[in-house]
Amino acid sequence: MKNFEQMTTQELRDYIRKNPTDAEAIRVRMKQIESDPKAVTINYGTPGNEIETILSQTNNKIPKNNS
Repeated sequence: MKNFEQMTTQELRDYIRKNPTDAEAIRVRMKQIESDPKAVTINYGTPGNEIETILSQTNNKIPKNNS
């Protein structure tokens, strides 16, 4: 098991690209993003539907309050 908290942002991003289903690595990356929202970059020209897909996948993992 890798210690994702000790990886640099770039190392973690590269690891997730190679292992896109590693939930623990993704959780650590999400914590990094929460602490530094400017750490997220999207390539210019990324299609809107692709961005929507990424956002919807992220939002589905966050419990929603339906009150």
